[in-house]
Amino acid sequence: MRHVIQLTGPVNNLVALCDDGTMWAYRPDTSDWAPLPPVPGQPGTTQAADDAAPPDRAALELQEHAEQARRERFRSKP
Repeated sequence: MRHVIQLTGPVNNLVALCDDGTMWAYRPDTSDWAPLPPVPGQPGTTQAADDAAPPDRAALELQEHAEQARRERFRSKP
């Protein structure tokens, strides 16, 4: 059974986040709850698979160089 873990919005535009990761919008005109589409990057979406792809080697090297430069700047401060 799904449980609400967070509820937000004004009474005429409530949105509920549930423990299964789904989000639901309350429609006061029909007194029904409607599921909202998943946020891009959530598990089970095509973008999540794209996001999980390993970064390329050049990007990792750039990140490592930037981290080394940051460490050197930190060490050189009195």
